Amino acid sequence: MAGGMSFHCHRNNLFLTGLKATVLIFMYNLSGVSTERVIVDPHITAILGKKIELMCVVHVQEALTQISWEKVHNGSTQTLAVFNPTYGISIPDEYQDKLSFKTPSENDATLVLEEVSFTDAGEYTCKVVTFPYGNTQASTTVTVMVEPKISVSRGSDPLMDGGNETVVAVCTAENGKPAAEITWVSEVFGEPVQTLIDEPNDCVTVENRYNWKPTRFAQGKQLTCVIRHPALESEIRIPFTLDVLHAPEVAITGYDDNWFVGRENVQLKCNAAANPGATQYSWSRLNGELPAGLRIANNTLIFGRPLDHNDSGTYQCEVTNDIGSRTNTRNIYILDTPSKQTSSVAVAGAVIGAVLALFLIAVFIIVLMTPRKERPSHLDKVIDLPPMNKPPPAYVERAVSTPLTVNTAQLRTTDHRYIFQDYEEQRRHVHEQLSCHEWICQNKGPERVHINHREHYV
Repeated sequence: MAGGMSFHCHRNNLFLTGLKATVLIFMYNLSGVSTERVIVDPHITAILGKKIELMCVVHVQEALTQISWEKVHNGSTQTLAVFNPTYGISIPDEYQDKLSFKTPSENDATLVLEEVSFTDAGEYTCKVVTFPYGNTQASTTVTVMVEPKISVSRGSDPLMDGGNETVVAVCTAENGKPAAEITWVSEVFGEPVQTLIDEPNDCVTVENRYNWKPTRFAQGKQLTCVIRHPALESEIRIPFTLDVLHAPEVAITGYDDNWFVGRENVQLKCNAAANPGATQYSWSRLNGELPAGLRIANNTLIFGRPLDHNDSGTYQCEVTNDIGSRTNTRNIYILDTPSKQTSSVAVAGAVIGAVLALFLIAVFIIVLMTPRKERPSHLDKVIDLPPMNKPPPAYVERAVSTPLTVNTAQLRTTDHRYIFQDYEEQRRHVHEQLSCHEWICQNKGPERVHINHREHYV
């Protein structure tokens, strides 16, 4: 069967190693044969300061004398631990606190190595002595890697709005083995610059600086340093918030273009976005001094009396912080009477009217686009059917060359009532025996009698 496989030593490596050894022992016992008599991991990666397990699975048919672990040190072989089925376990004093067998048996000689140091790197051999065939062995190589110390710091210079390109933040992975991989995830467009510094024991310190030209529009946005290293279970992300210093951005609110003589409870407010925060607000009027009856409360100019025409003018607010000062102005005009402004009710009515208009237009379009049903063709064929339910209009006598069933002399008699009644009896008799179509087409030729059901006369 195949031997072990190479893997990185993460925090769950002890469990995986033990599980692997157990499975291999079970399979070997089940099969009874193997092409490999001693099974180890060809390569093990350990993390500095953590513990590891050196797996050794033994599968021999002959008598086992002992199992030992050896390490090549300074060109010579040093015995670290011995397991003898008869005499037990032997470990030198200098390794008593560092080495131990996990579950010693004739099939399992897995060795536990505590608190891995740089000196523990090297080649280890699991040697099995049997009788009468002698020795058999397999070797594994241990590599020690170092988990880096990670930090993020701001650049040496403050970020000034409109200033030159500068170092925003520095992401450092210190004393890692091998070197860590550092990248940035950013909401702004800058340029990372990376430096590698060699350290003792083949360790490397990685410094990644993020350079950027500051602007106040990026205030509060984030950079994220992303660090990847084989000694880490997963990548590490460290956020960094941009702190851009800038002078105040000033805006004046409160004026609604409807300040009129006599209006009360109005005020102007000076709003400022600044980093660091504003330290002073100043109000003035460009076309003269501030009118009497006004007072200032922090960033607000309060008109504590009814308005009059003298309150018209251009008002200015100046805001100061540690970076500088900025101003903004607002033109105020006092009307004689309130202006006709669109009330909320009127606005609501306009909105509702617009919605209804759109609805009617949609309905009109739907009606136009909907295909109309064609008139059934059979209606055209029976349009001249005689009336069945409507009473006939007043009878008008006219000459008929040939009657339907009554002789010509009888039709020409002056007794109009007799002629009409006799004709009606004949018509009902024919209608009961013939279909509508046959009734219309029964008599043909020049002497045909035409029945118009729309006018009810013959």
